[in-house]
Amino acid sequence: MNTAIKYCSITENEVYRKIYLASHSGAYISYLRGKRCQTEDSFFKEISASFQFPDYYGENWDATDECLCDLEWLSFCKILVVIDDFNSMFSAQKHIQSILQKRVIQYFDIMIEYWKEQGISVEVWLNN
Repeated sequence: MNTAIKYCSITENEVYRKIYLASHSGAYISYLRGKRCQTEDSFFKEISASFQFPDYYGENWDATDECLCDLEWLSFCKILVVIDDFNSMFSAQKHIQSILQKRVIQYFDIMIEYWKEQGISVEVWLNN
Protein backbone atom coordinates (compact mmCIF):
# COMPACT_ATOMS: atom_id res chain seq x y z
CA MET A 1 0.00 0.00 0.00
CA ASN A 2 1.15 3.53 -0.79
CA THR A 3 2.73 5.30 2.18
CA ALA A 4 0.60 8.37 1.41
CA ILE A 5 -2.40 6.30 2.55
CA LYS A 6 -2.53 6.12 6.32
CA TYR A 7 -4.76 4.09 8.57
CA CYS A 8 -5.48 6.08 11.70
CA SER A 9 -7.78 6.20 14.64
CA ILE A 10 -8.15 9.78 15.78
CA THR A 11 -10.99 11.63 17.45
CA GLU A 12 -13.40 13.88 15.62
CA ASN A 13 -11.77 16.95 17.20
CA GLU A 14 -8.34 15.81 16.00
CA VAL A 15 -9.70 15.23 12.49
CA TYR A 16 -11.17 18.74 12.36
CA ARG A 17 -7.97 20.27 13.74
CA LYS A 18 -5.85 18.56 11.08
CA ILE A 19 -8.31 19.54 8.36
CA TYR A 20 -8.22 23.15 9.56
CA LEU A 21 -4.41 23.23 9.48
CA ALA A 22 -4.23 21.59 6.05
CA SER A 23 -6.81 23.96 4.58
CA HIS A 24 -4.75 26.94 5.71
CA SER A 25 -1.72 25.61 3.84
CA GLY A 26 -3.49 25.65 0.47
CA ALA A 27 -4.64 22.04 0.47
CA TYR A 28 -7.94 20.93 -1.02
CA ILE A 29 -9.71 18.89 1.63
CA SER A 30 -11.96 16.00 0.64
CA TYR A 31 -13.92 14.67 3.62
CA LEU A 32 -15.90 11.48 3.02
CA ARG A 33 -18.21 10.07 5.65
CA GLY A 34 -17.90 6.30 5.62
CA LYS A 35 -21.27 5.94 7.32
CA ARG A 36 -22.83 7.65 4.31
CA CYS A 37 -21.14 5.18 1.94
CA GLN A 38 -23.14 2.06 2.74
CA THR A 39 -23.40 1.04 -0.92
CA GLU A 40 -21.50 1.74 -4.12
CA ASP A 41 -24.22 4.18 -5.21
CA SER A 42 -24.01 6.15 -1.96
CA PHE A 43 -20.19 6.14 -2.20
CA PHE A 44 -20.38 7.67 -5.69
CA LYS A 45 -22.71 10.40 -4.40
CA GLU A 46 -20.48 11.11 -1.38
CA ILE A 47 -17.24 11.29 -3.36
CA SER A 48 -18.92 13.44 -6.00
CA ALA A 49 -20.03 15.94 -3.36
CA SER A 50 -16.68 15.86 -1.57
CA PHE A 51 -14.67 16.64 -4.70
CA GLN A 52 -17.39 18.78 -6.32
CA PHE A 53 -17.37 16.59 -9.42
CA PRO A 54 -18.95 18.20 -12.49
CA ASP A 55 -22.49 17.44 -13.63
CA TYR A 56 -21.23 15.02 -16.28
CA TYR A 57 -19.81 12.66 -13.60
CA GLY A 58 -21.18 9.21 -14.39
CA GLU A 59 -21.35 7.79 -10.81
CA ASN A 60 -19.31 4.68 -11.58
CA TRP A 61 -15.74 3.49 -10.98
CA ASP A 62 -14.35 4.57 -14.36
CA ALA A 63 -15.83 8.05 -14.02
CA THR A 64 -14.48 8.28 -10.46
CA ASP A 65 -10.98 7.41 -11.69
CA GLU A 66 -11.20 9.98 -14.48
CA CYS A 67 -12.40 12.76 -12.19
CA LEU A 68 -9.85 12.04 -9.44
CA CYS A 69 -7.08 12.45 -12.03
CA ASP A 70 -8.53 15.65 -13.47
CA LEU A 71 -9.89 18.05 -10.81
CA GLU A 72 -9.40 21.05 -13.13
CA TRP A 73 -12.42 22.71 -11.48
CA LEU A 74 -10.60 22.92 -8.11
CA SER A 75 -7.77 25.09 -6.85
CA PHE A 76 -5.08 23.48 -4.69
CA CYS A 77 -1.37 23.03 -4.10
CA LYS A 78 -1.88 19.67 -2.36
CA ILE A 79 -4.78 17.35 -1.57
CA LEU A 80 -5.88 15.77 1.69
CA VAL A 81 -8.53 13.06 1.61
CA VAL A 82 -10.08 12.01 4.93
CA ILE A 83 -12.40 9.03 5.00
CA ASP A 84 -14.00 8.95 8.42
CA ASP A 85 -15.44 5.63 9.64
CA PHE A 86 -13.65 3.78 6.85
CA ASN A 87 -14.57 0.37 8.33
CA SER A 88 -18.28 1.15 7.93
CA MET A 89 -17.99 1.81 4.18
CA PHE A 90 -20.10 -0.56 2.07
CA SER A 91 -21.55 -2.22 5.18
CA ALA A 92 -24.87 -2.74 3.37
CA GLN A 93 -22.97 -4.96 0.93
CA LYS A 94 -21.27 -7.24 3.48
CA HIS A 95 -20.59 -10.00 0.95
CA ILE A 96 -18.29 -7.70 -1.06
CA GLN A 97 -17.45 -5.03 1.53
CA SER A 98 -13.73 -5.79 1.74
CA ILE A 99 -13.44 -5.98 -2.06
CA LEU A 100 -15.04 -2.53 -2.41
CA GLN A 101 -12.88 -1.05 0.34
CA LYS A 102 -9.77 -2.39 -1.42
CA ARG A 103 -11.04 -0.86 -4.66
CA VAL A 104 -11.34 2.54 -2.98
CA ILE A 105 -7.73 2.23 -1.77
CA GLN A 106 -6.63 1.16 -5.26
CA TYR A 107 -8.28 4.19 -6.87
CA PHE A 108 -6.69 6.54 -4.36
CA ASP A 109 -3.32 4.87 -5.05
CA ILE A 110 -3.80 5.69 -8.74
CA MET A 111 -4.76 9.25 -7.85
CA ILE A 112 -1.71 9.69 -5.60
CA GLU A 113 0.66 8.48 -8.32
CA TYR A 114 -0.97 10.63 -10.99
CA TRP A 115 -0.76 13.83 -8.94
CA LYS A 116 2.76 13.00 -7.76
CA GLU A 117 3.83 13.09 -11.43
CA GLN A 118 2.22 16.55 -11.63
CA GLY A 119 4.20 17.72 -8.57
CA ILE A 120 1.15 17.69 -6.26
CA SER A 121 1.20 15.90 -2.91
CA VAL A 122 -1.84 13.78 -2.03
CA GLU A 123 -2.40 12.26 1.39
CA VAL A 124 -5.26 9.90 2.28
CA TRP A 125 -6.31 9.11 5.84
CA LEU A 126 -8.53 6.11 6.50
CA ASN A 127 -9.89 6.91 9.96
CA ASN A 128 -11.76 4.50 12.19
